[in-house]
Parts: sequence; structure tokens; C-alpha cells
Amino acid sequence: MTQSTSVVESPASVECVDCQSPRTSIWGDCVLPPARPGLPQIEREFIAAHGSGQLYNCQNCHLVFRHPQLGDAELQALYATMPTRRWRYEAEANTAWTLSRDWLAQTYRDTDSLRLLDVGAFDGVFLNSLAEKWSRFAVEPSADARTRLEAMGISVIDHWLKAPRSGDAETFDVVTLFDVFEHLRQPGRGLADAFAYVKPGGHLIVSTGNAEHWTFRWLRGEHWYFHALQHLTIGGGQFFRNWAEHHQGHIVYQARHPHIPARYSARCWRTMESLTWGGLRRPGYRIFSKLALRMAPLRHLRHRTTGPYAPELADHLCVIIRKESHS
Repeated sequence: MTQSTSVVESPASVECVDCQSPRTSIWGDCVLPPARPGLPQIEREFIAAHGSGQLYNCQNCHLVFRHPQLGDAELQALYATMPTRRWRYEAEANTAWTLSRDWLAQTYRDTDSLRLLDVGAFDGVFLNSLAEKWSRFAVEPSADARTRLEAMGISVIDHWLKAPRSGDAETFDVVTLFDVFEHLRQPGRGLADAFAYVKPGGHLIVSTGNAEHWTFRWLRGEHWYFHALQHLTIGGGQFFRNWAEHHQGHIVYQARHPHIPARYSARCWRTMESLTWGGLRRPGYRIFSKLALRMAPLRHLRHRTTGPYAPELADHLCVIIRKESHS
């Protein structure tokens, strides 16, 4: 039987990594799965050196973050050597891409000269799925991925997300960050750097884990999205509303979505797994979870050491922020 632990919610002495507020509470330990075959050696070394850390919630800016985190130099070393096989999706197998393509096609259907920058473009599957009439650019740290992008005719303007050079500032109609936010040590500042590329009247598209989804609040540090050591932070609707308000932005679109598309039956089973696993950690629900583990479809949870992998649930958030004109 899986060992049970209680969920902790108490004041913490750790400052928020983004806004430096001391008003944080601890959400409990993060739990990493055993290193699976094929995991890059550098990632294995960082896991061994740092452990999993703990999860905290900032009551000021509403960011949820891991502490301690990998340092900037370690993250850069990790991403610079990341093989493109590490995370791969087909164009229709990433729900955020589908939502964003549909929105772009509707919003810019009469536009022939759109300039779009994808931050963390990786192997370029999303960019390659867009209309060819649009000019496509990338920011990408992986050397392997940059080679692929350049072979596809996509211009890589930088290796890392940082404030744009003068010639690139406010020159893009759209900037996208798909599954990048959670890799940023200070995501509010990272969004500001990305927003600096956007023209007044242009848009920033962000998709990441949604801290306000019930599975994050139920599973905390055992949520599947924190099974990767380099997943450091997640936001939610309140975080993005506050950020937009303070950066001359206006949210024009917001949608909850699963990481990958799935049938209703798959979503139901992932819900049952998540409810059962989280209940094992709560004294008031433990008896119900133990009874559920006797059911044949849920018995496999007895052998897990981490929370269920559930990318089929709508635990992500896609937010599109319009940059207001300068006053």
C-alpha cells in the first residue's frame, strides 16, 4: 500500500521567487518519479544533487513555485544539451497549439504580413503548422533544436529569453510561450521580456499549468506536472490578470484545456485516479481512497510512488494578452 502523508498548509519563511513577497504558504513536498530509461544524464545528475524540493504558494501574486530551484547556469546547461526527442508532439496532439492556431486564423485571417515569434520553439512543429504567408521566428536554447529550426527556414533570433535587442523590440505581432512559463525561475519577469517583443496592439500567447485547477490544489507537489525537476512555477487566472494589469496588457482570451486531447472515458478515469491518490494523503478521505484501491481499475495505483500521470485533464490554461498602445 502507498505510504500516506498529510497535506500541509502553513506560513512559510520562503519569499516568492517572482515578487519577493514573504506572504507564502507551503503546499508540501514535491515527489519526483524514478529516473526512467532515456532520461538525459545531466538531468539525472541534477535530480541526484538537488532532490525534489517543496511547493509554495504566494498569497501576493498567486504564483505557485518550487523551492529550492535549479540555478540559471544549471538550467542553461540542461536546455542547451536537450535532445529534441525529450518532448515531442504532433501538431494536433497539443491542445494549446490547436486553440492558438484557431484563434490566430480567426483574428489575423486577413493579415498577410504577420510576424510571429515562438519562445521555446523546440523542433518547430507549431511554427511549421502555421500559414506559410506569415514570417516565423524563434528563441530556442537547444542546439539540436536550433539546427532543425534553421533547416526549416525559421530564423532563430536568440538562444535565451531575455530583453530584446533594440532592433527586435516591439517588432512582432504575436509572441507565443507554450509550456515555457513553468521553466522560468521568475516567470513574471520572463513574461515582461517576452512582452517587450510585442508591438502595441499585438498579442502575447501563454499556455502553462493552471494553479487554480482542482488537481493542483488536491495533489499539490505530487501533481504530474511537477514530475519534471525543471518545472519550477505555474500561474493561474489571478496571476495573469494581476500581471496584465501592471504591464499595459489586457486579457482578450482565456481557456482551460488539457495538455493533450482525450476521450471522455479517459478523462473520467484520470479524474478517479487523481481523486483516489489525493485522498490517500488526507485523513478525512483516506478510508474512501483505500476502498477505491480495491476496485480492479484502480489497483495499479498501489504500486505507484508518484501521483497519476493525467495530461488528459483540463489542468492547463491558455491566456492571450493584448498589448495596449503607449499612452
